[in-house]
Amino acid sequence: MKIRHTISLLLVLMLIPTVLAGCTKKLGAEDTIKVYFCDSAKGSLLAENVSVDFTQITTDREKAQFVINTLRKGSQSSTIQTNNDMYIQEVNLNERLAYVLFDKDYISLNPQEQIGIRSSLVYSLTELNFIDGVEFFVGDVPLTNISGEPIGPIERKDILINVLSPNPPTTIQTVTLYFAGVDNKGLVKEQRDIQVNSSIALEKYIIDELIKGPQVEGLLATIPKETTVNDVNTKEGVCQVDLSFDVKSKHFATPESKMLMIYSIVNSLTELSKVQKVAFLIDGKKEIEFSKDIDLSEFFERKESIIE
Repeated sequence: MKIRHTISLLLVLMLIPTVLAGCTKKLGAEDTIKVYFCDSAKGSLLAENVSVDFTQITTDREKAQFVINTLRKGSQSSTIQTNNDMYIQEVNLNERLAYVLFDKDYISLNPQEQIGIRSSLVYSLTELNFIDGVEFFVGDVPLTNISGEPIGPIERKDILINVLSPNPPTTIQTVTLYFAGVDNKGLVKEQRDIQVNSSIALEKYIIDELIKGPQVEGLLATIPKETTVNDVNTKEGVCQVDLSFDVKSKHFATPESKMLMIYSIVNSLTELSKVQKVAFLIDGKKEIEFSKDIDLSEFFERKESIIE
């Protein structure tokens, strides 16, 4: 099967800056195999030799599952921080590829955590001499990049290209966010420095930061914590935002809370010069009964009067 590459994938995978090299594939009667743990604090892959008796593991799928189970147990080193939950439902094999199916909770991780898990899996599974690459799915849907294109199979060399890149496309960006004031009647400005990647739209970062909630004491979150961002796309001055959340969430305790959610997003996004209006979808649909006072089929413009 032909391995597909995308510029977006290459830019994203560079977020892991270093990999400890010196790996040779081992399989068969050998009693060790090399697995790679992602140090979430340093953004690095660290290799460890793990003892195994492959004569007691008869099928290739069982060998792949052994590698995944080893990663779930975590690193033997107490000096690195690893995410032990790999969020994997199952792994299948076909034509020298491993097909890893994540559960839906994988999408709730931040981009760095997602990339760390994928890179750890690619490096560790390709230690097995019958696996050349790994393709990822969430359920039965292929994992996509920020442009909505399937990432496709990933080989170890796809990660190394970006690990060695001298010009990582990450910068610190100051964004202006709006959260609810202490009386939950209006919006209050908060400025925040965040690290961004040039391959991901700044609009998405802004909404992700709003979902995280305020950092300033006394301010209140406007968006339910369980909200996920399906898509953010700006064209001709209109930013279309597709969200998933429970419209009957307990987060919306007052009639004003839904209005504050909408305009915290609108006012935060329109701080960007390229955004003049915001359109909303909920799970890809406009015709949603969100609030009797809010028609989501309309375009929303900045509302200064709601800012305290």
